[in-house]
Amino acid sequence: MQLSGRDREFHGWIGEISTVDATAYTENNLAANSRFLAQFFIPPKSTHEHGKVVQVDCKSTYCVLDNNGMFRIGLKFNAFLGKGLAELEKELTSHVALTS
Repeated sequence: MQLSGRDREFHGWIGEISTVDATAYTENNLAANSRFLAQFFIPPKSTHEHGKVVQVDCKSTYCVLDNNGMFRIGLKFNAFLGKGLAELEKELTSHVALTS
């Protein structure tokens, strides 16, 4: 995962994700209500497939120091670039067991 904004760039990983928000982990303390372009990689499911990069305009909703020594950041998604929303929905649908 990469967060870019105001000539700053931060790297980390996504913990939890939905189509409206996510929790990210990074070594950097970020101010709440900061706007970023988040870019994350969806790995391929098999060796003959390619991974996908999803980009989304987002805002940090909180940032706290987590027990693992990393900063946990809440991200609220504002707008996906390109086919990012469709790619994420497809990925989440295939990984999440739906119950009725």
